Amino acid sequence: MGLRPGEKIERLGMIRLVKVTTEPPRRLTDDLDYGFAETEREGFPYGHPLHSPTEFVKFFCNSHKDCTPDTVITRLEYEFAADTASGSG
Repeated sequence: MGLRPGEKIERLGMIRLVKVTTEPPRRLTDDLDYGFAETEREGFPYGHPLHSPTEFVKFFCNSHKDCTPDTVITRLEYEFAADTASGSG
């Protein structure tokens, strides 16, 4: 999302990319089982307004310049990696 002047990066840890795919946001509304699972992965559990695939796609497209439900986007799936500062992981 970017940093404002004077803000610093807050490192949360190392991640490992598990999968990189491309797909349009509308995939979430075309396949609702997939859509509800994805909105949960994005941090919007049952009961949250953005748990709805339709609402999430609207939110996503409105927050990304020139994005429409048919725009092909890159989806990154990741997991937190073990602490690599000590050389392990």
